[in-house]
Amino acid sequence: MQEQIFTPVNFAQHLAALIRQRGITQKELAAGVGSSEATIVKWLKGSVPLGPNLNRLADYFGIHPDYLLNPKRYTQLITDAAAEAEAIPDVKRRARAFNEKVLQETKRLYDRQEGFDAAMTLREHAAAYGTDWQGRAISAERQLAELKTLLQTALTTITLPLP
Repeated sequence: MQEQIFTPVNFAQHLAALIRQRGITQKELAAGVGSSEATIVKWLKGSVPLGPNLNRLADYFGIHPDYLLNPKRYTQLITDAAAEAEAIPDVKRRARAFNEKVLQETKRLYDRQEGFDAAMTLREHAAAYGTDWQGRAISAERQLAELKTLLQTALTTITLPLP
């Protein structure tokens, strides 16, 4: 399957098509995703939502965020599988080859979606993780400084007998 390159224009066209297919207005979409109409207009002009906005938009349409961003990747697999199977003269073998190819590509897309979900989760929580680890590092530095002070105090107050 040929890799499709995502562009904001493709996203804007896909979003406009989804709005037309559902027969909704920009105002209805804005209310449905908890955004302003101005934000919807921005998306329709090529701005791409990220993080929670992307997830709310995908949830509203009942699709995966990756499909919302890359619809051609999903439709292309059917076209490619049909083209490959077309060369097989036997109808049963052709159908089997088509089904196997679609299943194989569907599994790849599912794996891609899992990776996408993991990346989105990491992105959403990255700041919290960074803050948490930064706090732990500062705490460890303080504890080391206190330990160093205690050791220095102990070394200056303890006298060991000479043999």
